[in-house]
This record gives sequence, C-alpha cells and structure tokens, in this order.
Amino acid sequence: MSAAAVPIADDLIRLNLAENAWGCSQNALEAMMAHANGANRYAGAEKEALIAHLAEANGVATEQIVLGNGSKPILAATGALFAKTGGQLVTTNLTYEVLNGSAEAFGAELVRVPLTGSYDWDFAGMTSALSANTIGTYVCNPNGPTGRLSDPNELRAFVIEAAKFGPIFVDEAYLDMSPDYPANSMVGLVPEGHNVIVSRTLSKMHGLAGQRIGYAIGPADLVDQIHSLLTNHINLAGLVAGLASLKDIAYQEEMRERFKAGRARLVGLIDGLGLNYVPDPMHNGVLFDVGGPVADFHKKMRAESILVRTGGYEGEKSTWTSICVVTEPEMDKVETAMKKVFCT
Repeated sequence: MSAAAVPIADDLIRLNLAENAWGCSQNALEAMMAHANGANRYAGAEKEALIAHLAEANGVATEQIVLGNGSKPILAATGALFAKTGGQLVTTNLTYEVLNGSAEAFGAELVRVPLTGSYDWDFAGMTSALSANTIGTYVCNPNGPTGRLSDPNELRAFVIEAAKFGPIFVDEAYLDMSPDYPANSMVGLVPEGHNVIVSRTLSKMHGLAGQRIGYAIGPADLVDQIHSLLTNHINLAGLVAGLASLKDIAYQEEMRERFKAGRARLVGLIDGLGLNYVPDPMHNGVLFDVGGPVADFHKKMRAESILVRTGGYEGEKSTWTSICVVTEPEMDKVETAMKKVFCT
C-alpha cells in the first residue's frame, strides 16, 4: 500500500538524515495502531514472527538472525566483537563509520584502503591488505555516503576471499533501494557456510527510522556473540510495522521508483549547478562538493528552512557533503534554495 507520511511540526525540509520523506507503508502504520494497546508489554511473539519471516525470506535458520533497535547497535557491537583480540580491520577511507569507529575504540587498528578514482571499493587493494593480522573486514554496499553500488560478481569474489582471513561484515542498509536487489545481496553466502555477516535496516527505504528496527544475518556462533552485546528488548511497534512493511511488496516497488526519480532529480540539479559530485548513486542521496566550507552551506540553507549536514568529510573531502531525496513539493523548494545559494 502507498506510503503514510506524517507532517513534521517544525516544517523544516530535512536533507541531512537520509530518511524516507514519503513515510512508511500504510500497512505498517495500521499494524502499529493495532498493537498500540500492548505498549506496556515487552515484545515476545512479535519478535519471533519477524525473525521467522526473515529466516524464510533469506533461506537461513532463525538462529542465524539477530535483531537490533536499528542496525547501528549491531554495527557497533560487531566492531567491539572484532576488536576483542586486537589486530587489523580492513576497510576504506570514505564509508559509514559506526563499525569502524567501534572497532578502533576497542583497540583494533584500521587498515584503510582508499576508494578508486571512480569512488568504488578497491577490492584488489583490499585483498592485498588482508593478512594474518586481519580480524575482520567491513564493506558497505551501496556505499555510504558515495552511493556507489559494487559489481555483485566482484564483491562476491572478494567477500569469499576476505572471509578466509576473518569475518567480513557487509552493510546493505541501502541495497533494497537498488534495482535487482536480491541479485546484488551477499546474504546467499551465509547458508553456503562463508564467514560473512550481512546487515540491513528498515529505517531507510521502509520509512521506519523512528521505530528503530534493523537486523543481521550470519553464522550462528557469530550472531550469538553479537546478540550477547545487545539489549534483548526490541521496539514492539517497530517489530509489527517491520513485518507488515516487508510483506507489502507494492509499497516497496513504489518506493524504489520514488527514490530512483528523486535521485535523478537531485543529480540533475547538482550537475546543472556545475558542481562536482559522485555519479550514479544507488542509495537515497548524492555526495557533492559545495566548493567551500560546508558550515557556510549549512547556514545558508538553514536560512531557507532546509537542514543539511553541518560538516564535511575528512581530508580532501572537507568541502563535500551529501543531501538526500525528498518529496516532490519539498524538492521544488530545495531547487529554489540551491539556485539561490550557488547562483547569486
């Protein structure tokens, strides 16, 4: 069913948090309302129902699935788990940093292999970085914040190789927004017995950011260790909404088309302004160069009632930021504001 958007009280346009501006599935909203009277109870059967659905949909056993209040706690817990023996985590220099940051905070050394000139993962370079000191590897696909989607055959070959040196974590937070989603997923390597963990979230395409539901699929022993570092209590409203949304195929197809059109419009706007950007993004935004301090860009856009990130990225990307897809009426205002900021 179509999305159920809820107006935001402050009327700001949010380009900074990579949310689904159209809202969640109507089925998900109805599921939450139907369970509202159970808000005083911890989730039980609702959790088991979601796990059972995920297991069947992904061809794995229920003990190979761990749920989290969003995927972020799972990423952080896995980083800590990887780092418990010390050693090196192989990753890159421009990606989502939660797992990397957690591993480093708990004592791991990060081996960052730079992205290629086309902003893709350098699988050859990362393979060369694997060693007896490797405790794990992190890959995000599509990568955040670049949005680049890896070739599935190249990624699969790398994952199989990296898994020989230690567990490899494949973050698929945005993958369900891309065309041919199942063919690009690495989850099939789990039942084949490879040492791989695949995580996903219902915060992005499914429009459930406020309900905090994420999950990971991996070897049962690793999943059990990750689970031991997480709270056992998962948001009940998110559980029932997540299950309803995962079953709502029409809603998912509608969202893929909306995000596809939204990405194209964002790219067209940024390209038309003559700004440098990462081409062919396959998530829900675009990474681009504002040509100066990102804090100044934030201030100017905030004056137009539009929120963007307050800071850029490290090193040569310090003047780069990412903005996400929003609804068509919101995008009209974004276009006007961006043209004002960059053309006057």
